[in-house]
Amino acid sequence: MFRGGFESTIDARGRIDLSPFFFEELKKHKKYVLATTEAENCLSLCPVPHKKIIGIVEEKISFSEPARICEGKLFIPPDLIKYAKLKKKVFLIGCGEKIEIWDEKMWWELVEMTQKSFKKVSKTLKTLGF
Repeated sequence: MFRGGFESTIDARGRIDLSPFFFEELKKHKKYVLATTEAENCLSLCPVPHKKIIGIVEEKISFSEPARICEGKLFIPPDLIKYAKLKKKVFLIGCGEKIEIWDEKMWWELVEMTQKSFKKVSKTLKTLGF
């Protein structure tokens, strides 16, 4: 299971360092895919066979390819870097059985937006007596 998040950077060759914890979890599997979804500008790194790969397909994967991991580094092809709008700094999030890879700035903007929405919903529920 992948849990937690951490910052990393993309080098000139399109490689990012994986956290030691993520790398140890990934070593339990022999194959992985990098996938894109229509919902977000992020990438998903999933071990294969993935118990819930059908669930991920239902999320409308628009592209996937075998992932290349070597010595704790994940190679991300240029077209996927462009798709996910990844800049130099990235944020990796453990989401159970997959890892999401976000541009760091986009990730923190999403977190901030989610927090604001949660506060607004909480305030609304409070005025309704919940």
